[in-house]
Amino acid sequence: MSFPHETQVLVVGAGPVGLAAAITLTQLGINVTIVEASSATHKGARASVVHARTLEVLKTVNIAKPLIDKGTPVDHFTIRGSTEELLHVDFNLLKKDTQFPFALLISQELVEKIFVNELNNLGGKVHLNKKAINIQPINDSDKVEVFFEDGTRIITSYIIGADGIHSLVRKTAGISFNDPFTGKPYDDPNATDAFVVILSDLYLKEPYPEQISHKAFTVHADHFFFLLPLQSVDDKDGLFWRVGIGFPPNTELPKYPTQEDVQKLINERNPWPTPMVVSSIISASRYRVRAAQANTYYSKIGNTNVLLAGDAAHIHSPAGGQGMNLGICDAVAAAEAIHAHIHSSSPKEERDGIFAGYSTRRHIVGRRVIEMTKVLSLIANSGRLHGWKRLLRNAIFFVVNRVEFAKRAFVWRMSGLINRDQSSDIKQKKMWAKYYDDTVTIRLHKYPRGQMEPSFTHRGRMLNTFSFDN
Repeated sequence: MSFPHETQVLVVGAGPVGLAAAITLTQLGINVTIVEASSATHKGARASVVHARTLEVLKTVNIAKPLIDKGTPVDHFTIRGSTEELLHVDFNLLKKDTQFPFALLISQELVEKIFVNELNNLGGKVHLNKKAINIQPINDSDKVEVFFEDGTRIITSYIIGADGIHSLVRKTAGISFNDPFTGKPYDDPNATDAFVVILSDLYLKEPYPEQISHKAFTVHADHFFFLLPLQSVDDKDGLFWRVGIGFPPNTELPKYPTQEDVQKLINERNPWPTPMVVSSIISASRYRVRAAQANTYYSKIGNTNVLLAGDAAHIHSPAGGQGMNLGICDAVAAAEAIHAHIHSSSPKEERDGIFAGYSTRRHIVGRRVIEMTKVLSLIANSGRLHGWKRLLRNAIFFVVNRVEFAKRAFVWRMSGLINRDQSSDIKQKKMWAKYYDDTVTIRLHKYPRGQMEPSFTHRGRMLNTFSFDN
């Protein structure tokens, strides 16, 4: 398929977000061209989980089942202190609420491979080595011309910017990109990272600690260390492990750690007596984690409508595995908004309200997810807490583990089901109404030798007590 001179919709960026948009648009009968700056699909330690709400959205475009067939559904995950369990997150609590009461462990690379195959089956194609370098309005028309580094160009009536953190589409549209809670721009040199993390995909020699599971992922908060099993893109290579190791902000680390670097870090963080020996690494990279969100997901370049999705619209901590999920849901919603805009018979100003609605709804969801990942980052980084702060962390986990509505609320948010559309939100509020007046009172009692003991009261009933050393 040769590169076209003109297209109805241009999708910039062919990660999972751009691919989901292109698949949806193609299924809706809209002429779409998708471009990718690099020469191949993305590799390396990136996203690794697809949640229930995302699977619900993907089911509407018939690409949920191919992912489930290749991924590993897990019904729980565990947050530990060192080796002791702090929180057991049970996705089975969602069985009455969704067809997908699990988290699907699957690498971003495999998601992209499946999405590319689906797009190809629909007659589409990803145009590689197409790095967009300039976007220019065409006179007073509703079209722009997009120029690429290789000298080619294309005319389009709509753009979906799925071109990542440093989005050319976002910058050309003049959309700011700041932390929604601190107001600091993402590229501010004085902005403080939430933390720094080494992510590595690797193979482990057997035997490895029996406490790590092939069917779940585990976070060790006291060691800022997590690992999860993933199926390789090439089935014959079997299972590999995604390992994450976190550090305080401004920690100096190599951008691309070697196998020896990763092994040394695992030795330092492994909480179990049995060693974890790395047989080989697929990739290892350092990431500096901070949050930002576009102030709007909709704007115009000239008279051309521009929508943002994925990392071009928001970036945040990887805690909770929310990024790819949020972006895919953006993408399908953006494609549906363009379809509605094209086929609307309303006056232009009213038609553009479709895009304003997309921006408002997805911005609310994005901010909610950023807020949640900031909290999860504090949990992941809580190993640096001492004294009453660690005690309070453990006390909160104690409550969540033992109060039904708290467990359900946590997993409802993690799964993304909280982000269903407004009609679903009404049902959701009715579903949770009986829990809204619940209050858990935590009291900390200090004893002479520094021992602290919290007590918990829920609906007037004492739950239990347990002790920690200060």
